Amino acid sequence: MGVGEEYRRLRRMADSSVTFLGGLSDQEVQNQYAHCRALLFPGEEDFGIVPVEAQACGRPVIAFSKGGALETVVGVQGEDVPPERATGVFFAEQSVDSITEAIRTFEAVEQEFSPRFIRSHAEKFDKSQFRDTMSKFIAAKLTEYRALNELPRHRSSTAFNQPVF
Repeated sequence: MGVGEEYRRLRRMADSSVTFLGGLSDQEVQNQYAHCRALLFPGEEDFGIVPVEAQACGRPVIAFSKGGALETVVGVQGEDVPPERATGVFFAEQSVDSITEAIRTFEAVEQEFSPRFIRSHAEKFDKSQFRDTMSKFIAAKLTEYRALNELPRHRSSTAFNQPVF
């Protein structure tokens, strides 16, 4: 959360019901996540750490169903996922109607979301989890590579019991 290139333009467009928080410390950002009903994430990013940060605080995400959000959010809409096993709601288009529909979907099931489940889902993206998963993956691939590329020193011929090489 901060002041981006659109800040001035958006500030002029907003009415008195909108509050701009500007630059916040990490602790203040975490506090905002912890006390929000949900995070609205209307953009498309390759990964997008913001939805993961909100989920780490147990908060659901209302996200555009493209890009990294598809990897980090388990959505109610468009899947047969009940809210208690989901981490948010998706919307298909970056339009007022699509976002409004997603917000209404969220409000209809808001009380069914499980902050504990949402938080545990976000733990998959923790640095230590990444290191552990990556280390195991690399070790497995090295073992596989060595097994495929290891040539036996000699083979015995069953007919003559002599080395093939």
